[in-house]
Amino acid sequence: MTQTVTLPLWLYLILLAAAALAALEWLLLPSVRWYFRRKMKRVIQEINVRLERCGAHVYIPRADRDYAITVGVRMLTLRRLISERDGLYGASRDQVAVLNYYANSIAYLVERTGSVPQAHVASA
Repeated sequence: MTQTVTLPLWLYLILLAAAALAALEWLLLPSVRWYFRRKMKRVIQEINVRLERCGAHVYIPRADRDYAITVGVRMLTLRRLISERDGLYGASRDQVAVLNYYANSIAYLVERTGSVPQAHVASA
C-alpha cells in the first residue's frame, strides 16, 4: 500500500490539461454569461424605448427596467419558449411559432418607427 505509482508522461499531461480546462471554465464561464446577459438587456431596453416612443405602454414592474427584463427572460425560460445554452439565449425550436405570434402582435408598433434590426428578430 505504500508503493509509488508511476504514470506515463502522456497520461500526466492529459490529466493536467483536463484540470486546467476545468479551472478555466469555472473561472471564465460566469463572466461570459454576465457579458451576454448585459448585452441582451441592452438590446431589450433599446427595443422598449422604441416601443414607448410609438406610444406603446410597456409595463415596468417595480419601476426597474433591469428587474423587468430579468423576470421576463425567466418567464420565457420557464415556459420553455427560450432556452439558455453556454450563457446564450435562443428560441426553442418547437416554440418558434408561438414566439412569432407574440412578435406579430406588436409588429404594427415597430412599423411606425422603423424596423427592429434584423439581428434582434427571431426567424422561423
